[in-house]
Amino acid sequence: MEKPTKEGLLTAIEACKANAEKMMGEKGVAVIRHHYEEMMKLINKLR
Repeated sequence: MEKPTKEGLLTAIEACKANAEKMMGEKGVAVIRHHYEEMMKLINKLR
């Protein structure tokens, strides 16, 4: 996708988060949440 929308990015991040949680389980929750929060900081700066 050459020009992703903010909504499209949010959808992709949510899907990635859900998949990572399924794969890593409880042992990966802290890492997944940290990276999710960092990505959301960038997304929230978009118009």
